[in-house]
Amino acid sequence: MSEHLVSRSDIDALVAVGLAWGDLPEATAVRAAAFWPDLRRDPSAAGARLWRENHDCVVYGGDPDLLDEDERASLLEEYEADFGPLPPYAFDPMPGFPSARAGLRVISYYSYQTSNHWANEGPTPISVFLDALRSFGESMADAGVSSGELPWGIDDEHRDYFLRY
Repeated sequence: MSEHLVSRSDIDALVAVGLAWGDLPEATAVRAAAFWPDLRRDPSAAGARLWRENHDCVVYGGDPDLLDEDERASLLEEYEADFGPLPPYAFDPMPGFPSARAGLRVISYYSYQTSNHWANEGPTPISVFLDALRSFGESMADAGVSSGELPWGIDDEHRDYFLRY
């Protein structure tokens, strides 16, 4: 597995997918997930949680509370020496409405980069929410549509992702 810290734009895209799809009348399972009220109430705080969960997977291999204090500090110091601290996050909406294909790609990318956390912890409010989003996106997707040609991750120069795909 090649977990790495996803970009701020990846988090913006994931928050945008959650907000856009969660507001659709058919998305009852998305709105039933425990993470939905947090996302709806404060997208910036929810995005910061998403980014922190990915960060913790990359730095600690999962929940840092499962490690002793010295090991946690050592791993964080090593990571920050190479990459710096996790920057603060504030949601910056992306233009366009996420298609099923584009949204599923965003969800898959984040889930792949963060999956070790869930493997160690079992279901979390975020993983349950993403599973509901994925199921909803799959129900919206046209049969046989492949996301293989879509970018794997979003950099800051491609914030028009939902307008293009």
